[in-house]
Amino acid sequence: MNRDIPQGLRNRIIKLGRDWARKNRKEQRSEGKLTRWAYYLNLISLYDRRNIKIALAEIVDERNKRLKKGDKLYEKENYDKAISAYLKIISWYEIDDPLYKIEDEGALYKIGKCYEKKGALNKDIEDYRKALEYYTRVIVVNNKYLDTWIRKGAIYLKLEKWDDAINSFIKAKKIESKCDKILLNLGIASIKITRMTGINPKNVLKK
Repeated sequence: MNRDIPQGLRNRIIKLGRDWARKNRKEQRSEGKLTRWAYYLNLISLYDRRNIKIALAEIVDERNKRLKKGDKLYEKENYDKAISAYLKIISWYEIDDPLYKIEDEGALYKIGKCYEKKGALNKDIEDYRKALEYYTRVIVVNNKYLDTWIRKGAIYLKLEKWDDAINSFIKAKKIESKCDKILLNLGIASIKITRMTGINPKNVLKK
């Protein structure tokens, strides 16, 4: 199984493990008393490279197994069940202490895509709003996640929120300035807002 993990996510996991060590160093803890996620944090907290490597490998295997299950459901257009599968990744990272909860941008992004697809199929504004909610959570964790900005902009176009659409595409353009998809959508949004407000497209794109 692919053992790749986003570098930012890996770094946050290690940091949480070290925070765990500082808070719990005087307490004796065993795997039986911990959730699996807390067990991994405890293992990382030992500061031993071998233990960190083992913990990260197991975390990635578990994460990717759940992602794969959600991806299969997504491909079958069973978006509700795919969302449930991806949410299990999010809940798996949680323990009683919210300090040690972690946001997995990959899972959050995929949940957003499911809601976006549901919105398109059902013409449901609430589904689009849920998609925007999850995409925003991705950006809070990683504001360089290009596809998230593009998808947010596309949803805002559908909701006729032209300013929000343009702002999203401009953020995307700052990450990847020569992406044809971004430039095309920026053009569409600028034409729409120009027709409604009379603002020159060149002034819109200078934002």
